Amino acid sequence: MTDPIYAIGDIHGQLAELQRVLALIEAEDGPAAHIVFLGDYTDRGPDTTLAAYGLDFSGRSRQLDVHEQALTTVPQTHVDLLNTLEPYFETDDLFFAHAGIRPGVPLDQQDIEDLLWIRKDFHIVRYAHPKLIVHGHTPVDRAQHYGNRINLDSGAGYGKPLTAAVFEGSQCWTLTAKGRFPLTP
Repeated sequence: MTDPIYAIGDIHGQLAELQRVLALIEAEDGPAAHIVFLGDYTDRGPDTTLAAYGLDFSGRSRQLDVHEQALTTVPQTHVDLLNTLEPYFETDDLFFAHAGIRPGVPLDQQDIEDLLWIRKDFHIVRYAHPKLIVHGHTPVDRAQHYGNRINLDSGAGYGKPLTAAVFEGSQCWTLTAKGRFPLTP
């Protein structure tokens, strides 16, 4: 039996939800649990990083203006930390990436733009990938297992609960206050 791997879907600045799912994971496996974060850490929610740095912007702010403000406000040590994050994580059975993969391209040759942004070309594929792909990026009502991929973006960016899942090999469960619930195709 392998050690479990926990994955957390898109956080989107929902600190209270992040703390909730981290507590679930810690209650099940302790503080040394192996956790994979799928990305979208800060945007949309009430604990958005740019607001925490004191940047004042609204939905009408031009993206380039916000970017320019961020370049002069966010400490370089924080930027350096973000730059150390890997674009994917894999095991013998699983491949974790924020958005998904480019079908037909070997996993070790995936383009970072696809790992971060792909949608339709990845979602329409029904055949098996080289590994079970675990991703977020596209919100769904609840975590979904499609047979060849698992989407853990349950809409936290729109105020819905954040999803944590636990994997043992290619078996998957969502993790709730009431325990594990199988996530199957």
